[in-house]
Amino acid sequence: MYLAASILAAQLAAAPVAVTIPDNWAAAPAPSRKEITVAVRTIIAEDQAKQAEVPRRHEADTLRGDRYDAFAASFDEAAVPGCLRPDGLKRQPTSIGPIGVSGLLALPFVLVAKLRGKCN
Repeated sequence: MYLAASILAAQLAAAPVAVTIPDNWAAAPAPSRKEITVAVRTIIAEDQAKQAEVPRRHEADTLRGDRYDAFAASFDEAAVPGCLRPDGLKRQPTSIGPIGVSGLLALPFVLVAKLRGKCN
């Protein structure tokens, strides 16, 4: 890492940089309101011309990946998980009222999920 930085620093130090500032840079007149208006309208017209050149895509083409992703997600959600996997209790809540249970205390919920067919 340091070698690359030192090589880059050496190259930058060896490359001469010539910056010339004109003597009358402070005396340059500010653009008038009319010149600014013309420049802004020109830029807007060029931007609109570029936008017109871009082909419009059909909605089905842009949503195509999303449909397949949604199908894959719903397919994964429909799969019945194994009881001892991390997502094994996704269809069997591990709570007693508002109190959530986890860890070794959730083992009875695993047995109940197996008996109900909520996991394999």
